[in-house]
Amino acid sequence: MNHPIIKYFSCCFALLMTIGSLHAQDTLRLTPTQAEQLFLQKNLAIAANKYNVDINKALAMQAGLKDNPSVFLDQNLYDGKLFRHTADYGQVFLQLQQIVRTAGKRQKLVRLSDDQAFTAEAQLNDFVRNLKFIVQNNLNTLRQLQQSSGFYKNEIADVRRLSVAMDSVLQAGEVSLKETLRVKALLFELQNNINDNEQQQIAVQGELRSVLQTNPSVIIIAEPLAPGLPRFTRSDSSSTDLDATKLTDLARQNRPDIALAKSQIAFQKHNLDYQLALKKPDVTLGIEYDQRNSYTTNYVGFSVGLPLMIFNKNQGNIKAAELGIKQAQIQTQSVENQALAEVYTAYQKWQSLQKYRGEIPADLGKKYDDLLSNVNTMYRQRQISLLDFIDFVQSYRDTQLKKIQIETALLNAAAELNFTVGQGVIAY
Repeated sequence: MNHPIIKYFSCCFALLMTIGSLHAQDTLRLTPTQAEQLFLQKNLAIAANKYNVDINKALAMQAGLKDNPSVFLDQNLYDGKLFRHTADYGQVFLQLQQIVRTAGKRQKLVRLSDDQAFTAEAQLNDFVRNLKFIVQNNLNTLRQLQQSSGFYKNEIADVRRLSVAMDSVLQAGEVSLKETLRVKALLFELQNNINDNEQQQIAVQGELRSVLQTNPSVIIIAEPLAPGLPRFTRSDSSSTDLDATKLTDLARQNRPDIALAKSQIAFQKHNLDYQLALKKPDVTLGIEYDQRNSYTTNYVGFSVGLPLMIFNKNQGNIKAAELGIKQAQIQTQSVENQALAEVYTAYQKWQSLQKYRGEIPADLGKKYDDLLSNVNTMYRQRQISLLDFIDFVQSYRDTQLKKIQIETALLNAAAELNFTVGQGVIAY
């Protein structure tokens, strides 16, 4: 077991395993679902915002607690002697008081705190909804760039082989210098395109790594989607068509920004109830013990105290709460109108792009791929001119890139419709 050769191969195997592990760690392949799960688990901003919900729930619990009683003690300190207490000397006054809240103030305050906890939860849901939309759009953009990059690399390889072949026959006079330079210019154009593509990928990769909280050196690869996606789907995963009316109904039910706006109406109504309750005075009840300072020794009495609501009847706060209800109602209507307009726009965009994609022949890309190899051969055999060859290459490139752009636009439209509805109505 200690043979040097065995040790050598063992070390080599361990090194290869380590390199393979590092390579696997440096590449992260993601579907839209995996990206969503990852950012929900790792994003620190979401984790921080979750504490707002817990904080407000703790404040709601605090609002339900009763007031503590108060104890007052007064006794003689010095009357010729310190703390003298005899049959003829000494005085102790002891008082125990408890505030009793009237008009259901405590319950109303708890309800206000519950409203604030609900508001914090709606804000968190809206924050997550916006982040999810950003992640899906960036992932779609990254997929487009990576697919385009693969296309550019294949095209560059073909044109480079052609350029090398033309260099070798240039001296023989079989091709002109003008043709050779034109092919090199085409190659340079493609290389410039792929460089621009890589710069865009770097920017999108950085944004995704930031949101997903991944290692700064990781390379994210957007996985291709399954055939037949995107498509309408319900929560039970059964495919169905949804019209704009159903989608707007879903938006009213599911959008957290609408829920957040509506929560402000509830909060202001509950605040008005609480402010009206503050008009009612609270009662302070107490028990008193006076050793010597009353009309009799060892006096035990009962006290009741309450403020006289003469000047301050909480009029300003009540008026502000009434105005707050009206303001919240107008703001809620504004948010709902904007949300429904967004749903209609996103739905129309989705329908338009889906119709456009349906008009593209399914085998268009394959036919162009087959024709490209024939065109390369035909040009080498001088059956077509350089102008025809370059024209076809540019037409081929534009067609392939346009197909990728349409798919990405459709995916972004699906993400936007999900975002505006507040629910995953389109699976992809």
